[in-house]
Amino acid sequence: MPPQRSKTVEALIVGAERAFAERGFHGASIGYICQCAGRTTGAFYSNYDSKLKLFLDVFRRHSDRTADYIGERIDEMDTGRDLAPSSPGPSPRSSTVSTWTPAGSSSTSNSG
Repeated sequence: MPPQRSKTVEALIVGAERAFAERGFHGASIGYICQCAGRTTGAFYSNYDSKLKLFLDVFRRHSDRTADYIGERIDEMDTGRDLAPSSPGPSPRSSTVSTWTPAGSSSTSNSG
């Protein structure tokens, strides 16, 4: 993507983020998005076929940021121990199974 086009797309995405946050998808017209972006509607149509395609780029950006944030938080975690159990065994609750009965009374049976 040429540098100028890249700057225009970036401006449109940032403008759309603002417009969608303020007015929602349906309330944010292409004209308002372009106003927020400081670009013309011609610049919009040179880069996008529809408002939906721009919205999907905004959505992808937020999804990528969220995934990056979560990944960074996971990388920062240092518990100093392995969280997985050393040997698979029954969980404390696995010996009792509760079931619902139509009469409203609970039925409890031992599974082991």
